[in-house]
Amino acid sequence: MQQSNAFNFLPYKDEPMNKYMALAIILSLSGCGVDVATTAVTVGKAKAEEVKDAQKTKEHVTDQIDAAMAASQQQLKDADQAGTGQ
Repeated sequence: MQQSNAFNFLPYKDEPMNKYMALAIILSLSGCGVDVATTAVTVGKAKAEEVKDAQKTKEHVTDQIDAAMAASQQQLKDADQAGTGQ
């Protein structure tokens, strides 16, 4: 019965140097995945900050619009009272 080995695809699979070379290649390629994942996390955090900033800006603008509407209504009320002589 033949024993299963992860390095069966290698010619001269019984030589230790081939195993180390395959291991080095696998580890270097897996490092690329870590870099991509790190970049994705960084971009995700930046986007989350952008969303927070946009929400704060929206709230600020909404407050300004509400204040302008209230001031406008007050001016209309004052003008109406001044026009009727009350």
